[in-house]
Amino acid sequence: MAWDPQAYLQFSDLRNRPARELLARVPHDKPRLCVDLGCGPGNSTELLSERWPNARLIGVDNSPDMIANAKLAMPSAEFALGDIAKWEPDEAPDVIFANASLQWVPSPLSTLAQLIAYLAPHGVIAIQVPANHNRPPHTLIDNALRDVGLAQLADSQSRSRHVLRKVEYYNTFESAGLKADVWDTEYLQVLSGSDSVMDWLRGTALVPILSALEDVDKSNFLDALQPLLNAHYPQRADGKTLFPFLRRFAVANCFALVLGERV
Repeated sequence: MAWDPQAYLQFSDLRNRPARELLARVPHDKPRLCVDLGCGPGNSTELLSERWPNARLIGVDNSPDMIANAKLAMPSAEFALGDIAKWEPDEAPDVIFANASLQWVPSPLSTLAQLIAYLAPHGVIAIQVPANHNRPPHTLIDNALRDVGLAQLADSQSRSRHVLRKVEYYNTFESAGLKADVWDTEYLQVLSGSDSVMDWLRGTALVPILSALEDVDKSNFLDALQPLLNAHYPQRADGKTLFPFLRRFAVANCFALVLGERV
């Protein structure tokens, strides 16, 4: 997938807000090693550095463009190109932070179990994923794809299976001996400018679709999608557009770990 760091960072304040709120719930004072899985252009890694300036920070992402941007933004941190589902640490992390990234992993349960196993004693794993794949705007994306004869790419149901239910996250952590806290937050995001919802989606949800399309199909699809988005998310007279966005959070710690074994 062709990720664009600048498109992603266009709404950096709004994208950083869930990351900040997730980070605030991490119960660890002095981690030695923090890993930012799906670090993107480095914005979430910067938040980790602000809280733990003395920790070793490693960012992992599967996009060369995102990693290149992260290295420029944070030369003091370590960044590596890699697939979250296949990633292995060189030492046990005290904190694994995965902000808006695990929804791209095809087998979230097995990946999550592996990440838990990597944690150091008294380690913490903190994740946040979008939880609106069965809601607008994804249904509008699917409708636009069908309208232009690209129904094979309309897969919101498939995408939603990459995001577990709250009870599934809780049970996964609890069965591994971790103490877990799982919750949802819906943000009423206030976007500015014309076509702002489309601009938001270009930075995330539309990336795999646009990466798979040729220029003509891409243009036809975007022309079909724009009026659907404008009708569902109308721009107000003050130029602002209200865009509800549901996110799912989970924080779990290994305080029940002794000598690497669960008690």
